[in-house]
Amino acid sequence: MSKRKAQKDDDDRLSSQSTQVLNEHNTKSSPLSPKKKRITSQFPDLSQLNDLSISSSKGGERSALPRCGIIEKVYLKNFKCHNLLSFDLHQYINFILGRNGSGKSAVMDAIILCLGGKSANTGRQASAKTFIKTNCDKAELSVTIKNEGEDAYKQDVYGSKIIVERRIGRDGSSQYKLMNEHHKLISNKKSELDNIVEQFNIQVENPVCFLNQETSKHFLNSSNKSDKYKLFMKASQLESMRLLQEQIENERLLSKNLIEEKESYLPKLKDDLYHWEEKYKKCQSVEKLRHKLGVLMQEYSWACVINTEKNCEKILNEKKKLDKMNEKYQEKLTELEYNHSNSAQEFDKIKKEINELTQKASDSNKIQDECNARFKQANQNYKQVAVEIKKLNAIMEKKRRDQNEIRKKLDEDKQSSTKDYESERMNKEAKMDEIKKRLGEINGVEKFKLEENKRFYGEMERNNRLLTDKKNELEGTERLIRNLNKDIESLKNARNDQIYKFGDYMPGLVGDIKQNYERGNFKEMPRGPIGMYVQPKSGEWSLAIEACLGGLMSAFVCGSYEDERLLQQLIAKRVAQVRSRPRIIVTDFKAQLHDSNRFRPSDRNYPTVLEMLNIKDTIIANTLMDQRRIESILLLPDRNVVRDVIERTNDHNTNEAYTTNGDQFYGKPSFKMYANQSKVPKIFIKDSERAIQAKQAEIEKLTQSIQGLRTDMTGLTQQIDANKQLKTQNDRQLDHMRREHLQLTNKLKEVESINIPEPVDIKVFEDEIEQLENEINDLKEQIEKVEKNSREKKVEYETARKEMETNEVESNRISEQIDQLREKYSQYEKDKNGHKDAVNYYKKLINDNEPKLKEIDAKHQTEMNELEKFTNAALDLAPRIETKKSPKSLDEEIQNIEKQIEATQKLHGNEEEIAKKYIEMRARYKKITDDIKKQNKFLDNLEKALRKREDAMALFTESKALRCAMDFQNYLNSREYHGSLKFDHQEQKLDIIVNPSKLREGKESKDLKSLSGGERSFSTVSFLLALWSIVECPILFLDEFDVFMDQINRTMAMDLILSAAKDKLNGQYVFLTPQEMGAINPDQYVKMFKMPDPKRAIDMVSTNQENEEN
Repeated sequence: MSKRKAQKDDDDRLSSQSTQVLNEHNTKSSPLSPKKKRITSQFPDLSQLNDLSISSSKGGERSALPRCGIIEKVYLKNFKCHNLLSFDLHQYINFILGRNGSGKSAVMDAIILCLGGKSANTGRQASAKTFIKTNCDKAELSVTIKNEGEDAYKQDVYGSKIIVERRIGRDGSSQYKLMNEHHKLISNKKSELDNIVEQFNIQVENPVCFLNQETSKHFLNSSNKSDKYKLFMKASQLESMRLLQEQIENERLLSKNLIEEKESYLPKLKDDLYHWEEKYKKCQSVEKLRHKLGVLMQEYSWACVINTEKNCEKILNEKKKLDKMNEKYQEKLTELEYNHSNSAQEFDKIKKEINELTQKASDSNKIQDECNARFKQANQNYKQVAVEIKKLNAIMEKKRRDQNEIRKKLDEDKQSSTKDYESERMNKEAKMDEIKKRLGEINGVEKFKLEENKRFYGEMERNNRLLTDKKNELEGTERLIRNLNKDIESLKNARNDQIYKFGDYMPGLVGDIKQNYERGNFKEMPRGPIGMYVQPKSGEWSLAIEACLGGLMSAFVCGSYEDERLLQQLIAKRVAQVRSRPRIIVTDFKAQLHDSNRFRPSDRNYPTVLEMLNIKDTIIANTLMDQRRIESILLLPDRNVVRDVIERTNDHNTNEAYTTNGDQFYGKPSFKMYANQSKVPKIFIKDSERAIQAKQAEIEKLTQSIQGLRTDMTGLTQQIDANKQLKTQNDRQLDHMRREHLQLTNKLKEVESINIPEPVDIKVFEDEIEQLENEINDLKEQIEKVEKNSREKKVEYETARKEMETNEVESNRISEQIDQLREKYSQYEKDKNGHKDAVNYYKKLINDNEPKLKEIDAKHQTEMNELEKFTNAALDLAPRIETKKSPKSLDEEIQNIEKQIEATQKLHGNEEEIAKKYIEMRARYKKITDDIKKQNKFLDNLEKALRKREDAMALFTESKALRCAMDFQNYLNSREYHGSLKFDHQEQKLDIIVNPSKLREGKESKDLKSLSGGERSFSTVSFLLALWSIVECPILFLDEFDVFMDQINRTMAMDLILSAAKDKLNGQYVFLTPQEMGAINPDQYVKMFKMPDPKRAIDMVSTNQENEEN
């Protein structure tokens, strides 16, 4: 038989022996000797645990169901003093009895270690391997956990039981096995065990859930308030929560510091990335440059060909041009002679026409004066006739009223007799005539008033437009005065400091820049304003240079974009409006002075802007050349020189110029000119006092013009108001007439509706009425005659007006003809005088062209030879390429590209390495910035969560303390004790105050030190039970808690514990004690196990029995 098989048989024999009851005497045969037989039958292998509650487990049933997570079975092998130990625990209350050294505490230690606890939690050993039995290589532990109910863990995987095994090796190794109820391996990971323990809330590290001997002694003997508070915190798991909170806070602060440290490196990392990016861009351009170089070489060769062809063509064109010019000059001579004779004839003819038109103009003026007089007289006559018509209408109206009164009186006198129907009919007709006449008058007046309103409105519109123009002019003048006052104030301040010329905010801004540079906020000291660094060499060009530089005079120069951002912040504090802020230019501060000769115009007779400036700083000079090309801008004395220097030059550098008065000129191809609005310089001023006086004089002129504008505005306003009043009066009269018109219309309808029977022949007052009627008829005839005369006067008026207007048009036409003829007269006279000079001039030109033609022929032959040479060379490189670029510009481009390729390769090195490095740097920078943003957001959320957690933890601590205190009071009340638990969470202290009995009521309560032994034991047990009430662990172990109690106190304590345990059958209780528990009877809720006596006790019993037999 092999050694492994023999060992397996021994294990089976020991396991079968461990299931026997200790107090049963085995009478069966045994291969051992009689002496050995008695010892083995009572204590088989010393690992046997005996169940003393089997015979007395009968009794009443309770309905309480055990919770999941309790321990059903424990198995130990080679653990501490046990070779093999296996037993089942009761689901409610268990007592494990045994002498000291029998291995009671090993059961609790094994459960702690098997469920993932550390060796330090046992309070005994420093390492798990020290628990292995002497002379053994490993220890095996197994704990079976109940897995039923609502809180079961993966019941479909593990079933109703979870078996946890742990093997501990002498070499310090440790292995877990998690199996289901059928002993099938599910997992061997410690994390899975942690999940199971967390699911069941088994707190192996809680000193109250697993109260070992050391903690029991300290718990019973200690009177330290801080220790009691710590025990409360550990029992309620608040201590672990607090430590976790502190750990998270420390980790958060550490993470925050690390992130801040990383953020401090970001600027440098960004600078490095920018550096490599610039290298990468330049390296990327090398290949393009090489390709471009080859193309440019081919283009250059054909550009030489094309340029020579153009020269040949140009020479031929010059020859043709000279030939054509000679022909043209000859034709011009013939034409001039012909024109000379024609001009003389035309001159005399125009002179004659002017005299005739002058006489006509004189006659027309006389006729115009007569027309004006006739128009005035006709207008006056027309108005007089209108007045006469109005008077006659008034007289006729009075006659009619008299006639109506007489008729009314006649009707009244004869009312009592016969009714005069004829008079009623006539009265009706008279009323209707009167109403109709009044309606006609109203219509005429209304039409006249409407025409007047139209005229008033037109005048108001015209005056409003004029008033608006005057207001705009006034605002512009006042704005100009304000600007002049600001200029005067700046000039006055500039007496002490020239920087005030650039604005009142500029001294403060320069001071801020110096302070920040001294503090180290700027990498390089910004330069500015630029106008402080430049000065014209001659006052003659001050206005021109100032117009050329413009806004650059107040600009600043920085050496990096970081300095630019800081400077923008400083400027924003001083200048609110964005458009008023000075410009900021970023450039390289380490560059040498640029070579200005390369872009210097070829005409050396006139200076450039650069040559006429004294510049104090190289950086400023380079900036002005980069931004404004001052080395290429010419300064010319006047605009007469511009045509010769700018427009007729072929130099590509000569493209822009300024004159002394600041006018700007552009050359080919635009040929533009911009006049300067300023008459004197604002910055380059030598005599400030004179400039101030000039501006003050200009302000006085503008002030006088403002007074005139205001006077004109007042007059326009008065005219507008007067027209408004007249229009308002007309509107009121129109409203009154319209109302009257409506009333008369209604009245006319009423009169027309009157039904008058046949008239009665009554003749009363007929003579008088007839006389009035005759008078009225006479007046009507007079009115008709006057109206006819009025119409004639009106025709005369209109005729005179039309005649006046026609004559005025004719006079203007004659004046225009005279002006045109006089212009022609002057022109012909000028032409006549210039013909002689022109003839001599063209003769001289024809003679001068003869030697030029001979020179052109020789030059053309030379260019043709050069063309053949260049064409052969170009065909060797590439087919013909059409280009518009000159050979000179292409040669410059080729040289620049060759220099760029050489400089890039020399400066930056290998292209692939640079590209790889740049991509890595870019990805790294993006990853770091993204990580920092995410981490900052996470830390902010974490801080908020921690603050909420602190508040919740404080509330949770108060609730736990309150529950513990209430349960403590209840347990004391069961023995008619009074007391309380006083928590001081601020000082982290817990004081236990107890008043033992009612007999002492009224006396001061005492702490545990002043109590008797029994009172202290009862109070301590009550405190322990109160702690258990706030612990939700399904398993509670208590090891030798009663070791220092006498029998009475022990009995009292156990009664209290059992009573509390039976009242709350929601967990599993295991009590370890070396004392006999004879007073406790096992039942269906209580199970007792007795451990075998230790080996030394067995040897002592065996020796005593042998002595008795002998």
